[in-house]
Amino acid sequence: MPRTSHEEGSGPAREPQAGLGRGPEGGWKGGRGAGARSMGAGGGGYPAVASFGAFYRSVYLPEHTALNTRRLHYLGTGLVSWWALGHRPLTVLSAAGAVGAGLALQRLDVPSLKHGLREFAGMVLAFIFLQRVWYGTWKDGLVPLAFGYGPAWVAHAAVERNR
Repeated sequence: MPRTSHEEGSGPAREPQAGLGRGPEGGWKGGRGAGARSMGAGGGGYPAVASFGAFYRSVYLPEHTALNTRRLHYLGTGLVSWWALGHRPLTVLSAAGAVGAGLALQRLDVPSLKHGLREFAGMVLAFIFLQRVWYGTWKDGLVPLAFGYGPAWVAHAAVERNR
């Protein structure tokens, strides 16, 4: 396997990759490897990887190579942690419920919804719903999403220039 830009040693750095989800064989999907189509070109062109470890090495890490991307991710995580621990501690339970919803949706086989979009949408909706249950307002579901995902999206759009 070619080295990624975060590994030490010689060898070419791999191009940042995008996409996420489960392939038809049950392996993780992701990446814009050689010959793969972009998400806008009808999907489906992503190579499947056999395990989460392979996904992490070949898709996730190459999309987080720039130091400022990682800094913005840390900032978002820190803001959400500060907000949750200081103001809304049940946010941790909402996050756990959202992860559970995403994992449950991952098991569905819906060909028209690929690349993790279904899971992401389900996680966001579950999180907002659970925050509404715990705290009585939708705002308490939107604020931590903005704090957490806002810096990460800025990082991927402006720093890494990937999806």
